[in-house]
Amino acid sequence: MIKGRTCLFLLTIIINLSCANFTEIPIPDYEPQLVINCLFNPDSTWKVNVSQNSALNRSDFLPDYITNAEIHLWENDQHLGTLEYTVNGNYELNQFPKVGFKYKLTVSAPGFPEVSAMDSIPIVPQEFQVTWDLNDPTPIINDLGLTVTRYPVSLTFKDIPDQNNYYKIQSVMRDSCNCINATPPFVDRYGDRLYLLEVFTKDPIVSSVSKKHKLILFDDNSFKNQMKNIVFYQQDTLSLNYGYRQIKQNDSIRFPFTYQPINANTPRKDKVDVYVDFWSISQSLYEFYLTYLIQAYNTADPFSTHINVRSNIVGGKGIFGGYQQKLILVYSH
Repeated sequence: MIKGRTCLFLLTIIINLSCANFTEIPIPDYEPQLVINCLFNPDSTWKVNVSQNSALNRSDFLPDYITNAEIHLWENDQHLGTLEYTVNGNYELNQFPKVGFKYKLTVSAPGFPEVSAMDSIPIVPQEFQVTWDLNDPTPIINDLGLTVTRYPVSLTFKDIPDQNNYYKIQSVMRDSCNCINATPPFVDRYGDRLYLLEVFTKDPIVSSVSKKHKLILFDDNSFKNQMKNIVFYQQDTLSLNYGYRQIKQNDSIRFPFTYQPINANTPRKDKVDVYVDFWSISQSLYEFYLTYLIQAYNTADPFSTHINVRSNIVGGKGIFGGYQQKLILVYSH
């Protein structure tokens, strides 16, 4: 009886497959649009990257840079100047953005409609209390379902009053090494290069998709004008001597994390500093990050619902977002 049912089930599948029709869905045409990428903060001069969108069937991911754009920048409705082209779609203006000022950007180029965007730099908290308890090993289940040991970092800060606030937290390190013993020799002096560390958190105010990406992204809706304590977990200092992920500095707004090659000739670090990398970000930048992370996670799920990454570029794509950043030292050895 069981064999008969199994045969009937398999026969039904075969019949259904033989009746299936496959339809090719044509890739729709697309309208050329300008893509603007600019994150600005009070510690760096203006840099805007301009490219154009691409067809869905394009086989590579290299952007088509626009080299003949005209870019104007306003500060509180006062014209600051025109940005000058440098290289790889970058345009620069040798002035520093200011906190609390409203900035407007307009970009035009032959063959494209003009685009514009507005944003400002939010205030960042000034007082922080942070501890990293290396005497409290905590079991954490990672993406593979394996239990790993991590150590809690407790961060407390005061929310900026009388405004909507959006925050992003990462853990980063910088290091130095005795490079002369490396084969082949390389330069790795203690400097401004930062390396990203994975973090885990159980705090319910952190968006679930940012937890999956090992980032901490949240707003202040549940603790407005109050003190906020958030706990997250990261690896201990032993593994920092060899393994880490470099935050590669380039002009992309994506998350360009690349692994630093590690081999038997890689020297141990002479010095390791670990920081909480705390960002206050604008609402536009928060929405961009959140939808970008959702879409990036959904690419691995064929049953997920497509969403568009949120953009504040009127008439185009990309992001024009302000932020402030604070590095808070939690460990030095």
